[in-house]
Amino acid sequence: MARVSIVIPVFNKVELTIACLESLIACTPDGLYDVVVVDNASTDATPDLTAALEGDVVVIRNDENLGFGRACNQGAARRTGPVRPCPGTPRSGELRVWGGPAAARRGR
Repeated sequence: MARVSIVIPVFNKVELTIACLESLIACTPDGLYDVVVVDNASTDATPDLTAALEGDVVVIRNDENLGFGRACNQGAARRTGPVRPCPGTPRSGELRVWGGPAAARRGR
């Protein structure tokens, strides 16, 4: 399988970022992806989390919130895998779909 880069723009909500990263680890075989986390100037525990990340992770920390679109573009510029279209701005809870009801509908 081809290796892909997963860009995760974040702003606060450290608990959703943790859930997203844990889902990737639990549901995706090693070596298939790398992760680019773009932190849009979070003021919660997100900077502590991103500072502690190891492995195939690139962290971009913005000094101000540049918005979802610009964060996606920043992450895409640092990717190592192929470009995949972004589905748009995620709705609340979409960061948890890997292990949630949507995953069950996809047969995971």
